[in-house]
Amino acid sequence: MSLWIWGIKSLTVTPTPDPVENGVCIAYPFDKKPYSIALTASPAKFDTLNDIRAIIQDKYPEIDAFAFCESTYRMTVCSYAGCQSGLGLCGFIPSTWNTTLERMKKAGVEFPARCDIPIISIKGFETDKSHPVFDAECNLILCQWLHAQDGDGHWLSSKQCWKNLH
Repeated sequence: MSLWIWGIKSLTVTPTPDPVENGVCIAYPFDKKPYSIALTASPAKFDTLNDIRAIIQDKYPEIDAFAFCESTYRMTVCSYAGCQSGLGLCGFIPSTWNTTLERMKKAGVEFPARCDIPIISIKGFETDKSHPVFDAECNLILCQWLHAQDGDGHWLSSKQCWKNLH
């Protein structure tokens, strides 16, 4: 079975006979060398802005400034100029979200299937926040990958904010 763990690329996981009781899985990453993962840590929670900020600073420090400047760590925000100008934590515009999904798939990058939904229309996004662009994990996965590939260029409109935070 495939498993996505924040900050770790996709793993193939073979659970022990009783993973809940044992709390350990044997994982085979891309290099196929097995190692065990303790399953005792609690999952990431997004109950408050402080939770989101702490997770971003811990797991995604290279894009922390973008998340702060684009959304002030609010995962369901639309840009001050409207949803066409920026969505979610990292302020994706619809065309960038869609092309990033395509580029990641073409590059063979594995990511949660729930994230793989292009933006067809932003109609209703001001009130309906069910699209994965508003899912913190999806937004951060795409943001981190896009930044690693293209650098800061996609966030130049907020550079006045993040240039001294990087």
